[in-house]
Amino acid sequence: MINVLVVDDSTFMRKVITQLITRDPEINVIATAGDGQEALEKKRQFKPDVITMDVIMPMPDGLWTLEEVMKQDPTPIIIVSSVAGKQSDVVEIAYSLGVFDVVQKPFNPNDIALVAQELITKIKAAAKMDKTRLLSRLLTPAAGPVVKGIKQKATSVVVIGSSAGGPVALDEVLPKIPPEFPSGIIVAQHMPQEFLTSYVKHLEKKCVFPIKIAEDGDLVLQKRILFSPGNATLELSRIKKGVVVRITKPDVRMHPDIDTTFASCAEAFQNQTIAVVLSGMGQYGVTGIRALRQAGGKVISEAEFTATVYGMPKAINTAGLADWILPSYQITEALVELLAGRKPAEPAGQEEFFVKGIILKKAIEYLTKTAGNEGFQVIVKLLSDQSRQAIQNGFSLNLCYSGKVYLEFYQKIYDLIGKTNARILQDLGALEARTVHDLSKQSAFIKIEAITDLTHFMPKLLSTVFWGISGEMVELRLEDRHVGFKFRGPMFRQEAAMKIIRETMTGWIKELFKSFVQGELKIGFVNESDDKGTFCKCFVDW
Repeated sequence: MINVLVVDDSTFMRKVITQLITRDPEINVIATAGDGQEALEKKRQFKPDVITMDVIMPMPDGLWTLEEVMKQDPTPIIIVSSVAGKQSDVVEIAYSLGVFDVVQKPFNPNDIALVAQELITKIKAAAKMDKTRLLSRLLTPAAGPVVKGIKQKATSVVVIGSSAGGPVALDEVLPKIPPEFPSGIIVAQHMPQEFLTSYVKHLEKKCVFPIKIAEDGDLVLQKRILFSPGNATLELSRIKKGVVVRITKPDVRMHPDIDTTFASCAEAFQNQTIAVVLSGMGQYGVTGIRALRQAGGKVISEAEFTATVYGMPKAINTAGLADWILPSYQITEALVELLAGRKPAEPAGQEEFFVKGIILKKAIEYLTKTAGNEGFQVIVKLLSDQSRQAIQNGFSLNLCYSGKVYLEFYQKIYDLIGKTNARILQDLGALEARTVHDLSKQSAFIKIEAITDLTHFMPKLLSTVFWGISGEMVELRLEDRHVGFKFRGPMFRQEAAMKIIRETMTGWIKELFKSFVQGELKIGFVNESDDKGTFCKCFVDW
């Protein structure tokens, strides 16, 4: 059962939304609230799985509530609002605050039933979302150079189709695209035009490329992202000067028509087309993907365990149309490899873990500085071909890389340097902690100003750069100066990996606790198992 908190200042709307969504037997409205303060109180009391909320309410309003929820206990929030036009800045702020998705409330409240199924679908999708994944959207991407003034026409195109749940996946794919990415990028996302304008403004602050909602006559250029309008469909035509956009309105139920956009990109770019199918309901995209495959294009489809709505990807996967089925956090890396003429890494299962590139990049910089370039090269020569190739290719700050590369790299570092510096892995863990803490300082939601904040956020910060590791604080006794954490991840089943994890995590703890605790820390680790598998308990006393 999915427990929902409905927040709206209109008694009528609270009643209508409650009646509509509880028609689905899997949804229960556990409480309602008429303003932000009441919403926070009800959230603490009832602990809903999902919150639906209007943003324009009497003070405290929806934006204030959004921010407080994300600071205190991140929970998926769906905006249900008629905000548009001159108030679009409000929606942009809502996206920056980590809203899961939006549903446009009809201007006539009596027509709210028209969006009932959309709202139910998005509630179910939001309930599936891991809270760690939600928090990682709020952590500012590592700063890289912003690409401006690019006017070179594209010779290849990446076209992305997404619907319900799509903004979550897009937030994980587009901001990771590195400055050297050589292709044009087209996105067809089902979203009302009024909300799309705000979403694009939000995304542009996180990406290295300029983004715009496409207009008639726009050229498809390298290093630029074009979104189809929300109330029309983007098509492409090849002319003498390159490939140009046409905005059309096919006779379809929903715009943009993802099938038309896929097929049009394939016609214009032929085998230089890569399609990506992300979260969405229904079978949108199947017809267009068939045309794209016939033209020689390649297809990446989102894996079930990250697709919050496994409709569109499932249709592609069931039809056998996907060349690669990947979790959202592995898609950008696969695109980079394909466009560089290399074969993407094998699709990873749900049990794999991945490391953000900024962690590996900082480790290389640290080793080069402390061991010298010659010492660093000695370590590289001892690595497997996969790890050596990954290091030689360089690591983009926001891409995710195989945890196997991370573990092997750190093991070789310890083998060579551990005899002269037994704390080398702790030093690297401390560097990781400083790196992530610096990123967190740019977030409006992660404020570590007291030891209670630290114990709340530390395992979540770890999870934002190590995908596949989940962590939580399980006990805090300030009077006893004691805190306990629980961490889960596939590496905890391997003793060799646990040696590395224990040492680096000790570095994390010492680095982050030193601002709040004087004197020595006592840090202990215990491996245990339950019906969910192996996990690691970590205890800190000061």
